Amino acid sequence: MLRLEKFDLGAHWPGFLLFTGLALVITPLVFGRAGIYARYWRYASVEELLLLAGSVTVAVLLTGAISLAAVQLLPNKPPLPRSIPLPKHRGILSSFCC
Repeated sequence: MLRLEKFDLGAHWPGFLLFTGLALVITPLVFGRAGIYARYWRYASVEELLLLAGSVTVAVLLTGAISLAAVQLLPNKPPLPRSIPLPKHRGILSSFCC
């Protein structure tokens, strides 16, 4: 989690926008490929929980790896906190499980 003294991202805006944009593109693609959107979820079992956990993990790892690679390729190298993927992982998984 990115901790700031005040609600101003300042120099972190480019990295935040890069990571958010990639997450908004990659996560639905991974979920669609895993078949999460093609199921009717009246009740869920352990199989669905494992499918969700695996899909979220793959989406977070892909988003994190691509965003870190993209930051290295950009000429101005915007700061991207390495802790961003962890809260994203917990947030997505908890939204499915509750």
